[in-house]
Amino acid sequence: MASRTGLTREAVELPQYITDEVIENTKELIKNYHVIGFDETQFFKGKILELIQAMIFSKRVIVSGLNMDYEGIPFGKMESIKKVKLSE
Repeated sequence: MASRTGLTREAVELPQYITDEVIENTKELIKNYHVIGFDETQFFKGKILELIQAMIFSKRVIVSGLNMDYEGIPFGKMESIKKVKLSE
């Protein structure tokens, strides 16, 4: 991944549909990282909320994406992601 200014970071592309298997594989993949970022999060389907919740207590998680479409309607699961609980 590269920014407009030329900074680069390692990035892994996740499948659009998040399953339990993707969650488990991702948790293994991120063991050695402290900060995890999601971009274009509005396009993820399936268990994206569960994936974020599985990380938020042990990692710094940054989530970006459009929260509404051009008609002002919540986009994908972004409305639910804004409400992710940090504690039960």
